[in-house]
Amino acid sequence: MTSQVRVVKKKRGRGLWPILGLIMMIAIGAISWIVAPYVIDAVQGMRASFGAGTDPDRLRLYAAAGVFFVLISFTGLIIAFARPRKGMIDVKESDLIKERQQRQLQAAMERKRQLKLNRQMRQEIRARDEVNRSRFGDNG
Repeated sequence: MTSQVRVVKKKRGRGLWPILGLIMMIAIGAISWIVAPYVIDAVQGMRASFGAGTDPDRLRLYAAAGVFFVLISFTGLIIAFARPRKGMIDVKESDLIKERQQRQLQAAMERKRQLKLNRQMRQEIRARDEVNRSRFGDNG
């Protein structure tokens, strides 16, 4: 007999999570746009040729996009670790072994039953064949 364990829990209100995610992305986008000039200055301090010949607004956009993706990645990791997890069901190894043995026993019993049915069917077919032979005079 297999166990069909179902834990019923009242779901928390998660309908606002997509809206909160959108608000968070907008906030991170604004932070990225504000921080982008400082990132450009820091990178140009390390490498003077960074952004040479590039439109300053386009350079700011690229820097803001880079900062945005980095912040979104960190935020996603934090949310992934902090989100509520589904409850784990405490299952013992011995219970699993017992269930497996029961399934194997049932399968063996089903095989025996099927073999018995097949044997009975063969006997019934032989008996009908003998009755038909005797009735129609076929001694084949």
